[in-house]
Formats: sequence, C-alpha cells, structure tokens
Amino acid sequence: MLTLLGKKMGMTSIFAEDGTVLPVTIVEVEPNVITQLKTVERDGYSAVQVGIKDGMKEKNLSKPVRGHLKKTSSEPMRTMIEFRTDDLDGLEEGASIGLEKLTVGSNIDVIGTTKGRGFTGGMKRHGFKGHRASHGEEKHHRTNGSISSTARLTHVWKGKRMSGHMGNVRQTVKNIKVIEIDLEKNILVLKGSIPGFSGSTVMVVQ
Repeated sequence: MLTLLGKKMGMTSIFAEDGTVLPVTIVEVEPNVITQLKTVERDGYSAVQVGIKDGMKEKNLSKPVRGHLKKTSSEPMRTMIEFRTDDLDGLEEGASIGLEKLTVGSNIDVIGTTKGRGFTGGMKRHGFKGHRASHGEEKHHRTNGSISSTARLTHVWKGKRMSGHMGNVRQTVKNIKVIEIDLEKNILVLKGSIPGFSGSTVMVVQ
C-alpha cells in the first residue's frame, strides 16, 4: 500500500474523448520526502514515514521533531504520515517518492477532513424534509419534530438524529478513478469530488 500527501486545489470539469463532461478534482502532489523507514527487526513492524514541505520554520518545531528530521537531512516540515508496507525495496531515507508510482486509469482511495459546517439544524445535518408551511403551522417549519418516546419512557434515546455539530470529520472516498497525471507540474486529476476545502491536505492511497 502506497500513501502520498497532497493538497486539494479545487474542482473543475473536462471533456472526455466521447464528448461527455466529467467533474474532476485537481490535487497537487509534490514529491514526498521519506523521513524514516521502519523495519520488523528494529521497530517490530515494517512501515514508511513520509512528509511534505509546507513552509514550516525550524524554530516553530519542537526539539524532538527537529532532531528526527536532521537524521535524514530533511527540511523543516509539520505534515508527516506513516503507512505500513512490506515492500521497502528501492526506498531510502531522505529520498523522494511521487506521482510516478501511480498510473492513469487506476482506482485509488482519498482520505481527507470534511468541511466544518458548525452547529446546524436537523434539515441540513440529516436531510429532514421539515414541516408543512400551511394550515396553522407557525414557526416550526424547520424543526426536528417529536424526539421523545411514549409517556412511560419519557427520555430521548441515545443516537437520536438531532441538531448538532456537522462536518470537520475524517472521511475516506474509495475507488476514485485517476483521469490524468502531470509529472512536470505534480498535478493529479481525479474523477468526482473528494473531502476537504480547497487548500486542505489529503492522503492519496493506492
């Protein structure tokens, strides 16, 4: 399994060969620096740790992170992830991996954090249709409706769909098709939408 860090640039549309319009998401995937290789003999499991240059200053990093990055002579970075893999052949600490590992037409998974919507009502959060807007209905058009049970058990059941915080959660979208790869500009074009706002960091998993 290969995991790369990228930045969601936004959405647009392109024309396919048959003339149909495809909604696509543009992801910038700069070369990920290998900051550490973990082996079964030393760490108990096999994994690769990668990071991306995000403009972080060395003075803003903690001393343990600074020392960790200096082992591989890596530039200061804040965003790092680790993914498990048994195939460490050809990988070296301090080297870079990028879009050359992906192929056009393959399906990948994308992990990101959804947009935070704050405190929302039941209609926006759960898709409730609301109450009718006539026949004496007064100021209850967007309310949830009844939330309790019968008179004998007068309490709200745990897990009841109600108003509350919406968004800002980790979400995975599976089997997204790779439409185009631009190795010169480090651009990845994916079919459809992915979680997160424009400029947010996402994980591309193959």
